Amino acid sequence: MNRNTKGGFARRAAATLGAIALALTATIAVAAPANAAPANVPTTPGTLTIHKYEQPNPAGAANNTGAPITVPGSWAALQNVNFSYQRIDVDLQDSAGWTAVNGYVTNPSSAPLTGAATTVTTAADGSVSVANLPVGAYLVTELASPNATRAGQPVTITSMAAPFVVTIPIPTGNGEWNSNVHVYPKNSLTTVSKVPGTPTSPGIGSTIPWTITVKVPQLPTGQNYTDFRVSDTLDPKLAYAATASVTLNGAPIAHTVNSAGQPISWVITDLVALNAAQGQDLVVNFTTTVLQIGAIENEADVWINDPGMVGTPVTTPTATTYWGAVEILKHVTGDVTKTLAGAEFAVYATQAEADAGLPAGRIEVTRDATGAAIPAQTVFTTTADGKVLIPGLFAGNSTDANPIQRTYYVREITAPAGYLLTTTGIPVAVTAAGVLTPVVLAVPNPQLPPFMLPLTGGDGTMVLMLAGGALLLTAMGVAIVISRRRKAHEQV
Repeated sequence: MNRNTKGGFARRAAATLGAIALALTATIAVAAPANAAPANVPTTPGTLTIHKYEQPNPAGAANNTGAPITVPGSWAALQNVNFSYQRIDVDLQDSAGWTAVNGYVTNPSSAPLTGAATTVTTAADGSVSVANLPVGAYLVTELASPNATRAGQPVTITSMAAPFVVTIPIPTGNGEWNSNVHVYPKNSLTTVSKVPGTPTSPGIGSTIPWTITVKVPQLPTGQNYTDFRVSDTLDPKLAYAATASVTLNGAPIAHTVNSAGQPISWVITDLVALNAAQGQDLVVNFTTTVLQIGAIENEADVWINDPGMVGTPVTTPTATTYWGAVEILKHVTGDVTKTLAGAEFAVYATQAEADAGLPAGRIEVTRDATGAAIPAQTVFTTTADGKVLIPGLFAGNSTDANPIQRTYYVREITAPAGYLLTTTGIPVAVTAAGVLTPVVLAVPNPQLPPFMLPLTGGDGTMVLMLAGGALLLTAMGVAIVISRRRKAHEQV
């Protein structure tokens, strides 16, 4: 009995220890994680938002976390700026991938790209967002943007943002990640224009002024101008005359002028002043001689840090000045086929000057129809065909209100022999639409009236008859007197 009691106790103790062991095992199994540990880098897609602004002064602070920033009110958003993004062939779930990305950030051109590039364009607020971008590294490149605008007005981008690398997500420190990345690449902008002025005289051969205005772009922090020049390849109908001034913010700035051949160029030599005046206006004023008629178009180029002028310049919109000819046809009144030579004409800018006919108001030309220089001419004389060409008169500029035209007044100075003089100004319009074909002005002349010559049976004959009758009556009277005296003498 004692033996049975001791054996039963042993069996019960073993069973109890087994139960405890099973319980402990179950407890450990429950405490163990049900899944593998989460990855270090998030795997869900993210969003890339590009914000495009003009380069501010001063430049904004760096944004290394990709978080959105509060944009100063002075920053100007740029619309219609194009970008492309393309995935880089690298695995961000591998530490070696992050090491490679650090190298691509320093040298974006070395990044191995995969897949096709996608182009996006900024909206009116200067931003564009790309959603659902898979985790990875991307090369973002700014593209040419000829339709870029600022506040609805066209602008010229003088230097595009450099290509850059961005990752989805971006590490922000302390084991945190930002999958909604915002980037703020800036642009240096300029506005350029070229405007023709009013010529010194409306006649061809005179000089016309031009004004080129360049807003000096605001460069990114740390960059400076090493070369800045404006060039102009003149239309063949123009010849360079002189430079009136080159100013920066209204004050003269040191420069050199290269005017031997084409293009004419103005090179700024005071780069210290230029670098200190970023965002201000550089203005070039110069004059050209007008050689021939037509629509004379011209543009100017701005070269920034490109002394060899081998890159791509910033080009002004086209500026145009219009010049046309007038042909006078002198003929007998009522018959244009009977042309008259020897009529002399002058041209005036106003009706009052033409009606006065004074030499002081006459418009002169110093070029003929081929562009060759001639002595100053203010009187134009018709030839045997009754024609004379006034080789060129100013019609207006592209900056004028439409329709572009100028009205002149032709006055006859000397009439052809045997014809009456026209003593008032005759208007003639020179328009931009017709500058390649001379405007024909037909000027009729009435002939002088006939002289009052004696005719048979006319008043002249009657005068002679009356004179003869008077003589006859006188003779008869003398005869009667003589006859009476004879009779009286005989009676005595």
